Amino acid sequence: MWRAQTLDLKMALLVSNYDHIYACFTLDKYPRPAEKSQYEGSMSLHSALSEEIITFEQARDIAIRCHERTISHQQRWVNHYQNRPAYERAMLNENGGVVTRTQEFEPGGQVLSRENG
Repeated sequence: MWRAQTLDLKMALLVSNYDHIYACFTLDKYPRPAEKSQYEGSMSLHSALSEEIITFEQARDIAIRCHERTISHQQRWVNHYQNRPAYERAMLNENGGVVTRTQEFEPGGQVLSRENG
């Protein structure tokens, strides 16, 4: 939505209302007239747009940067979860494999265990 060619203030307000992104809009980076809010703490993109602290282009740039960072972070976890089973199988195979592959289970069989002591 943020990359749409038709993005304007109205669409940016609509999207930002559901896109929970917050940022600090400092006066040195986002100068504004005295009659506008001088608050520099954390504020949603929607509030910053509504109060004319930022333009829809600035909101778009902030949102895209934020989402790209989130996607990158989540992709690292996806890769981790995809690689983990292969790693676990390699470790098991290196240590002789899984017991079920080396011994046949039979109904009524007995489980042997060691006692600590």
